[in-house]
Amino acid sequence: MTKLIKTLLLTASLSSSLFSDTVFDLGAQQFYYCVTDVTNDDGTTSDQYVNASYDVETAIVSTGLISEDGYYRPASSRSGHFGVQLKEPKSKWGITFSMYAYLHNDGCSIQLLGESGQAVMVHFDYVAISYEGKEIEINDFTYGENISGTIMMNGDNIDIIINGHTKFSIKKPNFKLAKVNLSLYTDTSSSIGRIDKLHSLTISTSD
Repeated sequence: MTKLIKTLLLTASLSSSLFSDTVFDLGAQQFYYCVTDVTNDDGTTSDQYVNASYDVETAIVSTGLISEDGYYRPASSRSGHFGVQLKEPKSKWGITFSMYAYLHNDGCSIQLLGESGQAVMVHFDYVAISYEGKEIEINDFTYGENISGTIMMNGDNIDIIINGHTKFSIKKPNFKLAKVNLSLYTDTSSSIGRIDKLHSLTISTSD
């Protein structure tokens, strides 16, 4: 069993054991990117990928990512995002995610927004994980990296585990999760190896 699979199983079981309600599971449905025609300066037309919103009963999903081969990615040479807004913000919550990121230039990030306007940003690049003005140096990250994580509210702290071994906490009392945003990039490239890919995202809560 690979290290990535072990980490995914651990984070999934940890989230499901602590939180009773799954309010969003990326693997439970398929989202298709929206395309519209735009007219170029020379009079020709080309496809333009646009953001679309989806109502999944417990949350509103917004994304302009392309669905392809079981993952979601930005269009070539573009940036993109995947956002999930909870219809009912919760104070007890957990998130698991996995993605591939090309970390050389832009890196990638996950942002949490609270009901009262609080925000937490965790950014990844090939040398460090950055959050709240702090950095954790990562010696084993490469330009192309598989990143999996668990993020959960634990009392007054947001506990974060990345790739099963990097652990840290952010103190955020009374943080009721309202929205999760993931930013993905292409390193201004059309090479599939330099395009970030979102594989899974699950958000669970409890009363």
